[in-house]
Amino acid sequence: GGFVADELTVSINISYINGTRTHEVSAGNLALDAGNLFFDTIQAIGTSAEAIVTGDITSPGYIFMQNLDATNYLTIRTGSGGADVIKMAAGDIAFFKLSGTTPFGIANTAACDLRVCVFKA
Repeated sequence: GGFVADELTVSINISYINGTRTHEVSAGNLALDAGNLFFDTIQAIGTSAEAIVTGDITSPGYIFMQNLDATNYLTIRTGSGGADVIKMAAGDIAFFKLSGTTPFGIANTAACDLRVCVFKA
């Protein structure tokens, strides 16, 4: 049989509480097309910019990243020599659809382990 659409399900729930100010955001379960391949690894990101690995996936779609470092932050760039677009503090996560360019990562103070999970477009 062929592949079906909506292979990837993402649930997003955010709860903000600060004194008397509260806010919740929920996108529920998002069903996304993600092809038939995925790649999941931990990459050591050093203090020199380096490409985020995507394994054998030549047309990456969605990417999940988590900074596994307990102290240091890293930034994600639009490409080699590109602008910083995401700052990931220790423990931070990010999930987005890639635009076709390979993102690059660079650690600020010391190397950080970055969990990278990529799904084919």
